[in-house]
Amino acid sequence: TSLENALLRTMDVLGEDRPSGPDWHKLVIDRSARAMPGLRAPILSKDTVQLAREVRTFRHWAMHAYDDEFDPKRAAGAVDCARQLAERLRPLCEAFIERSDPG
Repeated sequence: TSLENALLRTMDVLGEDRPSGPDWHKLVIDRSARAMPGLRAPILSKDTVQLAREVRTFRHWAMHAYDDEFDPKRAAGAVDCARQLAERLRPLCEAFIERSDPG
């Protein structure tokens, strides 16, 4: 959720329209990996998008799968992806800022 909010705020600051529709959570992550010509460079790398997708998918399951059986292995995988994502975000953000505002 924090990552999505940060990506949305970045899009707002740059004047980019926010993704909308029932799959906006997926779209905000996917779109963040693409350059928007004349507007911005990619925010996330392709490998980071894969990590963010896994974390988002597990969060969605945790919020909506009331009757599903809990799978500790799946949870452990999501936690590992979240850890990797957290480790990569600061360098990615710093690189994005440098590309966007090199002065």
